[in-house]
Amino acid sequence: MPVWKYIISDLLRSEKDIIWFPALGEKYYKASDIVIKDLSDENLKKWEGALVSTAESFGVLLKRYTDWGIISCGNGSMGSSHIDGEMNQMILNTRKKNGYPRSPESLLRWSRPTVYETVINDDTISFKVMTLSEDDDRIALTSKMSALEFLLKPFEYFFGDEYKGEGPLCEKMNALIKEKNIDRTISIYLSHKEIAEQFIVSSRIEKIRDVPYPDLYKLSNEEIMNLYCFEKWPAYEISVTMTDAKWLEQYPKIPFSHIFNRYE
Repeated sequence: MPVWKYIISDLLRSEKDIIWFPALGEKYYKASDIVIKDLSDENLKKWEGALVSTAESFGVLLKRYTDWGIISCGNGSMGSSHIDGEMNQMILNTRKKNGYPRSPESLLRWSRPTVYETVINDDTISFKVMTLSEDDDRIALTSKMSALEFLLKPFEYFFGDEYKGEGPLCEKMNALIKEKNIDRTISIYLSHKEIAEQFIVSSRIEKIRDVPYPDLYKLSNEEIMNLYCFEKWPAYEISVTMTDAKWLEQYPKIPFSHIFNRYE
């Protein structure tokens, strides 16, 4: 089944827009004669998107934040694991009777609102945010800290102790982490909400595209792929005004996903 990388946040770093996941369960596939023994970054780039298995894992080989991993999708679940040894390329076992195939619809529940366009105008930054799941149609910034958390998302890594990025905003935030002896970036949102006053003046959210969510189960792969463009999904525009235009210098204009109001 064709999965758009914007459906799952872990796929955003892939160079491929569409990644093919197995539509059937693991038992419907078998190992081919191809064994991937060279686990160097250069060689794994050639195999990105391949269906593989190791002694412990089965799934699609993809680039993760800092390394390579195997992404698996089950019935209503997603997982990611380290590469634990040489890999076999997997192919469909035609001797098995076909099971009931899954659709990318089953993965939409794991999707997050995704920023796909960023525009900076002096002290104001605007984002266009696409929603792929009806359950995620809850975009809101309820405080200045929630707006700052949203802005910092491209620089934040899971349980990181600093923000990974360049520019005055990252530099100042990392200086505050040291000054206040903050252990993790997540602690800022929980216990240091006064920090946001230094950066955020106001924020505004407007729904700019209201279209119905499609039923992917009823569509062919070709019809599903025709839906894989930003203009065919509900979207919002978020604008944030900063206390100083310098905080937006070197701000990256890259796609990123975000869970809104996690700590409110």
